[in-house]
Amino acid sequence: MVVLLTVRKVTNMMAIIKKLLAHFVRGFLALLPLIISVYVVIVLLKFLWSITGLTMVFLPESLRSSGFIVFVFKIIMVVSAFAITVLIGYWIRGVTGKIIMNRLDAFITSIPAVRVIYKTMRQIIDLFSKKKDSSVMKPVMVEWPADGRWTIAFVTGIAPMKDDNKKLFTVFVPTSPAPTSGFLLLLPEEKIRPIDIPFEAAMKMVMTAGMVQ
Repeated sequence: MVVLLTVRKVTNMMAIIKKLLAHFVRGFLALLPLIISVYVVIVLLKFLWSITGLTMVFLPESLRSSGFIVFVFKIIMVVSAFAITVLIGYWIRGVTGKIIMNRLDAFITSIPAVRVIYKTMRQIIDLFSKKKDSSVMKPVMVEWPADGRWTIAFVTGIAPMKDDNKKLFTVFVPTSPAPTSGFLLLLPEEKIRPIDIPFEAAMKMVMTAGMVQ
């Protein structure tokens, strides 16, 4: 009798724990977008705050001993940087801004030491910020990490090399639930299975481990 009561208590305790874990996961997933957004904002503000240290050269040395003045000066610099970035974003929408930005890109890409890094970062940013066509970041399925195991991936382009005269595609396999990291595969067309879902739906499945479709 005592053993039976003990088993029932353990069973009830396990049921309560499972319910608590289910509620925790549900609440965590509900708060996850807010958590990520706040984290990104904090990282951005920390980055801007660290940059303000470089602007201290514009503050007279006699005023640098006052912590309050230094704090106010840094706040002004952060607000100014934000305002300048907003103005640049508005300005480059016009014809003159686009022309100057194109010339600036051409100048930076002409510097050998900077060209590779700058072009790579520019392509990555453009890949996620511009409107996607039918061939870039197209959701597909590939066999990974072994044959017979399918996963969602994205075609990102055409590789600059061939395999037995076969055209190879660059395919990005994101990790779940953090799609910012993953694996780059070079696959022939017959190894890629197209799927008829939009990019946003495929990315949502990856980020939620398939729980939201």
